[in-house]
Amino acid sequence: MESKGGVTGGATITDFLSLFEDRGYKGSFMTKPGGVLQCGTCGAKHPADAYQVHRVRRVEGASDPSDMTIVAALECLGCHTRGTFTASVGAMSPPDDAEVLRTIDHALRPSREAMLDESLQDESLVADSGWLAGPREG
Repeated sequence: MESKGGVTGGATITDFLSLFEDRGYKGSFMTKPGGVLQCGTCGAKHPADAYQVHRVRRVEGASDPSDMTIVAALECLGCHTRGTFTASVGAMSPPDDAEVLRTIDHALRPSREAMLDESLQDESLVADSGWLAGPREG
């Protein structure tokens, strides 16, 4: 992926969705009320904290850096389809997106150190920035 300038290298949501799709994350997940993700392939609904998130990328708005979106890659617990979900982040985030991001079990994510392992490197310009503690984390 070539840099297009800006804080995130100009990478867009579409760029990251394409990158993940090229790596086998062809399905999609939708946020549902109560911190739930629904698989677009089999329709299974599971609490977001039951998933292991494989990769996360943050995209900032071109004209407004506070307009942020998270693109995450994960696997369905039911049919094992690998896919992505996108969630808005920040003050204007829809309640369902915010609840999913709050309830994902941060401990299940690969460590930032593992993300730096050369065998796991990818071409994206925005490295996994880790999680910020949610209001329930203390």
